[in-house]
Amino acid sequence: CIKGLSGFDAETQAADARLQEVLDSNPHLDEVGETFVIEVFSGCVRFHSLLAVTIENFYLDEGQRMLRKDSILYRIFAYLALFRLNDLGFRNFESFVLKARYF
Repeated sequence: CIKGLSGFDAETQAADARLQEVLDSNPHLDEVGETFVIEVFSGCVRFHSLLAVTIENFYLDEGQRMLRKDSILYRIFAYLALFRLNDLGFRNFESFVLKARYF
């Protein structure tokens, strides 16, 4: 998802085309992984404006300790926390966040 959202500009590229590029570049994904990538990518694109405001406010509060290069990762975390936490479950969300620290 990070690679797919990195450099993605909805004004110059169709979301479906970018998503297909991401899926094609990750042939090792199983059906569950592919569905997760599709849902997260699509959700981040759909709620881009809200997530951008959320992340900007996050950087206003925590910007001295957080790197701007990680903003896409934080956007994904925000999407999962705001829109998919009930589906994902807190333990799975926590596990995802802890694992993402190493990428």
